[in-house]
Amino acid sequence: MQASRSDGAGGQGIHFVPKSGQYKNLLIFLHGLGDTADNWASIMPSLQIADTKIVLPTARMRPILFDEGMLMSAWSDIYGLTEEAKEDRDGFNESADRVNSIVQQEIDKGIDPKRIVLAGFSQGGAVVLHTALRSSHALGGCVALSTWLPLRDDYPVALSASAQGSLRILQVHGDSDTVVGYNW
Repeated sequence: MQASRSDGAGGQGIHFVPKSGQYKNLLIFLHGLGDTADNWASIMPSLQIADTKIVLPTARMRPILFDEGMLMSAWSDIYGLTEEAKEDRDGFNESADRVNSIVQQEIDKGIDPKRIVLAGFSQGGAVVLHTALRSSHALGGCVALSTWLPLRDDYPVALSASAQGSLRILQVHGDSDTVVGYNW
């Protein structure tokens, strides 16, 4: 695979394409709070997913209220680490817009939406659930690792018609996670 610096749509990150330059599948993977695409990039080629472009966007730097305003890469602000904590709707929507722009760019290039999978870890997993469940495209799937469903009170109303019938979701979470409660 060949790596390039960018998310492939004008933002920060890394993307991989097969050496041939040809692909028919797309995997978008979002990192967790305070992380970057660089820390996940080394494992992506070892997945050996044939005919697949892999996009690893890096979240923008923003102050995190829960961490006393510390500036870090994040998909949204974090106000608290409890099930009842308020959530940053604007931040989740902004990040979903970024993911959707990458998805749309690839669809415009001829990639079938059913061959697109959104995946993420922790806060990145929350963004991909938020994005996939509201997508107007019938995506191939969503993989959410050690995460939660953000803005959960919006459902089932927010669930898109395309997600209702065909979206496959793999959500996994260990019971020893001391940051994100598996019961969220």
